[in-house]
Amino acid sequence: MTICTATSDPGVFLISKTPPYLHPLGKGWLDRFRTRHPQIQGIWTRQIEGVRHNAISVAALKTWFDAVTELFLQHQYPAERTYNMDESGFAIGASQSS
Repeated sequence: MTICTATSDPGVFLISKTPPYLHPLGKGWLDRFRTRHPQIQGIWTRQIEGVRHNAISVAALKTWFDAVTELFLQHQYPAERTYNMDESGFAIGASQSS
């Protein structure tokens, strides 16, 4: 992790690799975190089928995202009406065999 700190000179930042207030993660930290936060669940993902992989293109994805963006702007959906969606199906250049 890299942290940048602004200085009194505009556009000048000091960069440090590890912030002094963050200690390295210890052994078993993930298990302890999951025990403290049982409401957080992990999921397993899978790759898309070859047919779907071969059917998509950068142009098609751009068209889709442009259309969705236009709808959001047109209808002015509030942030609380925006839900999580799985973007893993849009991977370009990766298939089940790669």
